[in-house]
Amino acid sequence: MHRKIGVIVLTLILLGLALISSGADLSAETRAITSIEGAVTDSETGDPLGGAIVYRWSDIGTMERTRTDEEGYYAFELKTGGTYYLQVSMEGYEDGYQEVDVTIGDNEVVDFALVPLQLTCTVYGMMYDSESNEPLEGRVGLVEIETNEQLWTRVEENGEFRFEVEPGYYKLYPYVSKHYATYESEVFQLLDGDEKEMNIPMKKLPQGVHGTVTYADGTPIPDVQVSIENDEWRTGAVTDENGEYDIRAPPGSYEIHANLNGYRPYDEDVVIEENEMVEHDIQLEEAVVIGFITQLIRTIMNMIGIL
Repeated sequence: MHRKIGVIVLTLILLGLALISSGADLSAETRAITSIEGAVTDSETGDPLGGAIVYRWSDIGTMERTRTDEEGYYAFELKTGGTYYLQVSMEGYEDGYQEVDVTIGDNEVVDFALVPLQLTCTVYGMMYDSESNEPLEGRVGLVEIETNEQLWTRVEENGEFRFEVEPGYYKLYPYVSKHYATYESEVFQLLDGDEKEMNIPMKKLPQGVHGTVTYADGTPIPDVQVSIENDEWRTGAVTDENGEYDIRAPPGSYEIHANLNGYRPYDEDVVIEENEMVEHDIQLEEAVVIGFITQLIRTIMNMIGIL
């Protein structure tokens, strides 16, 4: 009796092991790995693009995403076959799209070569006097709002300037001289490939001092340096061919100076009122100076005459 029971138990054990083995084989077949994998690279250089976002979705709407590793590699394990859609996004590149049909147990390789975006935008224009419309030389600064990075360029004689920059939000800060009021543009946005014209009308300060520099006989003198200054401000101008000068400055009390070789320095006080142009003519007097060298030459000449 006990022997029969032992045989039955042994038979059941062997049958159970057979079923387990069969089930394991069936499970392994069912769980055959199905995947999509690949690499994302730069289409121009072939360099791997780490950190790119890869999206995967199917006809039934399930979506998953991952990022490429440092080698540009990505992979998705799939639960079923079917049609899958892939999209790759990377800052500075055009998005990549591909569609792939996958069979259970397949390992589909789908690579992407992303095309770099043309990240160059252009800002150009002219800087000019708002009253005369004459072009102005100087400098223009372009400030990127988010990073506060500043770029400067020289404005040529024709008043033209030009920047090549990346997309972003910017402001223009031109500089001509202290004769002109401070100017800054509104914030503007540049998108990829934009070419934006930004003309800059510079307005002179509404107050200052002007006049004519002459010799004692009233003849105007060109190319004389005239300047005004106080503790907070210093600026100046050079007389034109008619001996005229024009200096703009904030309201306040100033010292005005004029200098020309061979003539006495000119120093006077001048008060500039708000929105007022003060007329201040300057007459230069010839300097009578007998320097050490001149006196020495005369002494030597006298000695030679005596000899």
